[in-house]
Amino acid sequence: MFFWIITCVLIYVLFHYSKTYKLLFHIYYMRKMLALFTLGFDEKFAIRALLRRGLRSEDLVTVLIPEKRRDPRTDKAISLLDMFLKTALGEANMHILEIPIEDFSSAISKIRSYIISRPERPIYANLSGSMRVLVIETLIAIISTGLDAEIEVEAEDGSSIVSFRTWEILPERLDNIDLEILKRSLEAISLPELSKQMNMPKSTVWRRVVSLSKKGLIEIYREGRTMKLKTSRKGSFYI
Repeated sequence: MFFWIITCVLIYVLFHYSKTYKLLFHIYYMRKMLALFTLGFDEKFAIRALLRRGLRSEDLVTVLIPEKRRDPRTDKAISLLDMFLKTALGEANMHILEIPIEDFSSAISKIRSYIISRPERPIYANLSGSMRVLVIETLIAIISTGLDAEIEVEAEDGSSIVSFRTWEILPERLDNIDLEILKRSLEAISLPELSKQMNMPKSTVWRRVVSLSKKGLIEIYREGRTMKLKTSRKGSFYI
């Protein structure tokens, strides 16, 4: 009897602390960012992005390059990026990931598996450098994980930067009524006014608005005592 009591206590302790350990492990790594860079012959895009982001020593920088296409210019860019990290942070927490770009499926699978296997979050990806095929494969791989990530692309001349989150470009099923609500809500509008313009009951319009809000397509907020509706940036993609 005593043996079984001790056994049950040990099982409980092991189970309890294993869950606690996993939770602490998860919380610890959630503080770290996974920064992905498609790197070509020039490290300037990566360095500028890191300066904008304010990289910390605990963040992980992962450089994606084409497999079996190592070039002295690419090696130089990696070396300069490594030197920058060591100078700025005192150490270079950097991984090099070689991608078989000629094999579309294998390339996406390798990038996707790597991202999922890494515990660092949030995810940030700068796709300003390297070959177009690697950029496309990286973007598709990130989206296929189902994880939210910030994507950034800098213009070749450095004059502008496009930034978006992956959840913003995931497709949504919308009908004509949804599209009409989004169109009429491009400028902030109240529910009564939207109901009047749509010639539909407020309750019906409200159910639609709530559904669109859950998809991140419309924003609901208060302006004084009035509730306002406004199409989000993701919602504007459908108009």
